Amino acid sequence: MRAFEDKVRSKREHMLMFVLTMRLMPVFPITFINFVSPLAGVPFPAFALGTLLGCLPLNLVLVQVGCNLKEVTSLGELTDPRFVAASTALGALVAIGLIYKVKAKAKKNE
Repeated sequence: MRAFEDKVRSKREHMLMFVLTMRLMPVFPITFINFVSPLAGVPFPAFALGTLLGCLPLNLVLVQVGCNLKEVTSLGELTDPRFVAASTALGALVAIGLIYKVKAKAKKNE
């Protein structure tokens, strides 16, 4: 929690971007951010807007993948361009988050 509080203090002037980044590139678990943000002094408007904008891309992709999977009746339909595009977007979001996390950890260990 101390590390999160220190980050909040250092990003005070750019709080919306900080919350947005935390949501898009989850360095900390999402539940942790939900519980600790008010304790660390994150203003509610920045938290709410950052959460909305930060969670929206992943949720849209997950909904699209779910809708496409609902319509699949055979394995051949898994090559539908909409399904492939949504699955690729989901994979890219996960990969970007993992790469960011690995680079942040390597930077921390330097």
